[in-house]
Amino acid sequence: MALLFNRVKMTVSGTPGTGTITLGAAFSNAFLTFAEAGVANTNVVSYVIEDGTDFEIGIGTYTSAGTTLSRDTVTVSKIGGTAGTTKLTLTSAAVVRIDARKEDLLSISETQTANRIYAGPSSGGAAAPTFRTQVLLDLPATRFKATSISRDTAAASGNVAYTGIGFLPKAILFFANVNGTARSSWGYTTSSAAGDNSCIFDDNGDSAGTYAVAANNCMYIETGGANTQKAALASFDSDGFTLTWTKVGSPTGTITGMLLAFG
Repeated sequence: MALLFNRVKMTVSGTPGTGTITLGAAFSNAFLTFAEAGVANTNVVSYVIEDGTDFEIGIGTYTSAGTTLSRDTVTVSKIGGTAGTTKLTLTSAAVVRIDARKEDLLSISETQTANRIYAGPSSGGAAAPTFRTQVLLDLPATRFKATSISRDTAAASGNVAYTGIGFLPKAILFFANVNGTARSSWGYTTSSAAGDNSCIFDDNGDSAGTYAVAANNCMYIETGGANTQKAALASFDSDGFTLTWTKVGSPTGTITGMLLAFG
């Protein structure tokens, strides 16, 4: 994609013919030279050349040493009333300016094939935007993964890392239970901050029906009295997450945590 610069219009030096143009001076005090407008050496620009009633539109490369403009590709020209893509044979009366071509602008009315977008490259290094087919990486990075984890309630307090999610999560919903009992919790986490972990849990051991809120935990299993195993997010990781588990008293049973992770 060619570059555009403001208010550039110059005369030519000599008679360029069909070759590279040696630039002269600003067309008048009302215009800028390539250098004054900030065009850098080797910049590719869109140009319009007028010589009498003939014109040429294309893209060319500016060279600051000798101040020249090559005519790399002719988009359209009209010579003696005939349209085409032939280079003009320029005289000393020719003038050249930087101007936008249709190809430089994205038109909302232009018809395109389904799933084609105006964007940079779909892979590799930086490059000028073009119309190209949409790829998965162009879509918002919203993904999800349903899986499960387990935790022995008798395990000591500490951090445990879980992998296999396939992406860096942004939020996780947890549904936890000790199988065959009413020991359950329903919670979520969106960050490691205390206020971003919360759950509702069964607060009556094996007797369902009494519930409480644990504002700083995404899972909280009480197995009777003060015997608990609870978790809070330590970090979201590139392929999963790490939980900080805290054991209080002497809880029993194995927690199965069903979770839905969002990326």
